[in-house]
Amino acid sequence: LNLSSGLEVINLLYNAYPEAIVSDEALFRRLIDNSRFVNAMRDFFVEQLRYAAHASNLQFVRTQDENGMLPLHSALLKVAPLGAVKLLVQ
Repeated sequence: LNLSSGLEVINLLYNAYPEAIVSDEALFRRLIDNSRFVNAMRDFFVEQLRYAAHASNLQFVRTQDENGMLPLHSALLKVAPLGAVKLLVQ
């Protein structure tokens, strides 16, 4: 299994069950801090944790930025993974 395939598998699992990153946030943070993840995987986890933190803040999710966009709109513009979008619309 090469790196790109591994990242694809992680992305598929995250898209299927994004709540896992919320329910086990401490575990994911420890994995990031104590692992030898290559940059692409570490960056993926850090970005998804950021989406999860935003999604858990209802005020943030409902607040428009200076361009009138919600965090969901920004995520869609950044082509965020489906899991991140799912968290933002819950």
